[in-house]
Amino acid sequence: MITEFFSSIPMRFMSIHFAFCQNILVLFAMYKIQERKYYMNMIRGRFKGTGWFYSRYRPWYPDVLFNYVKDSFHLNGSENLLDLGCGPGHLAIPIAKYVKRVIGVDPEPEMLIEAKRLADYNKVKNIKWVRGSSDGLDRLLFSDKFKLTTMGRSFHWMDRERTLSSLFKKTLYGGGITIIQENHDETRKRKWQKAMNLVIERWLGEGKQKGQKYAVEKFSMYNIKNNDNNNANKNKKHHDKFVAASNFSNMKIWKYNYQRTWNIQSIIGLLYSKSSSSIYVLGNKRKPFQDDIIKTLSEIQPSGEFIEDVSLEAILAWKE
Repeated sequence: MITEFFSSIPMRFMSIHFAFCQNILVLFAMYKIQERKYYMNMIRGRFKGTGWFYSRYRPWYPDVLFNYVKDSFHLNGSENLLDLGCGPGHLAIPIAKYVKRVIGVDPEPEMLIEAKRLADYNKVKNIKWVRGSSDGLDRLLFSDKFKLTTMGRSFHWMDRERTLSSLFKKTLYGGGITIIQENHDETRKRKWQKAMNLVIERWLGEGKQKGQKYAVEKFSMYNIKNNDNNNANKNKKHHDKFVAASNFSNMKIWKYNYQRTWNIQSIIGLLYSKSSSSIYVLGNKRKPFQDDIIKTLSEIQPSGEFIEDVSLEAILAWKE
């Protein structure tokens, strides 16, 4: 019966119908390609305009972290180290004195310019800065092997499973990885920090900030993680879960609590260093946003000094 039905339809009609469906599919495919291109450009440009602020206002890591990593991996000055998502070199530059050579990789040209400037300023000569990302490590560093790979404030932007798989191939036996992050616990936030969250919500609750988050989640060569422990997406695993599921072994988690002191200028600089509140994202809202911050912070603490409780965490794992 079905055969008889189709045989009764003129071939010309069937050809026109088929061509129409084919054109619809082609147009849909072209739309999806353009959509992906648009959002991927948004992702790649997420740190546009932040490099200058990042290098000057993002805090450096404490010396105790580098001493712990050096002792844990028995670094003696003969090793190669990869700093993936290096930014302006806040990990690569201090740890360079413990190894023979460092390769710092970052996708943002602004960050690499600032990294080179800071390395020159600190007279660190054994670092090579390379533009690239976790996506395509095999092509980027096809012949290199490393005793250690460090990732600070960067792992949550990556496809974590794929990155760990690539790094395992690039890691020498006896070496490993170190992932550094700060845990932001809402229960430990001080009054001024909560007030800053409200200011940010007031000025950046909609628009491009949401678009960037949507782009990262939808078209991920990255795998975003919400650092707010109270609102974390239950479908997103924490870094240690990815490491535990990888080929790396003997995972250890090191924690260190300390305090940092800020002033109004450094808080503003910190906010401009973030992809979600950069001067590029703010656009013409920058001045009223900044005025709001100054007014809010001055009312909370007239002295202009603000204390932050920091919970630093390092995840270490080995290739054995």
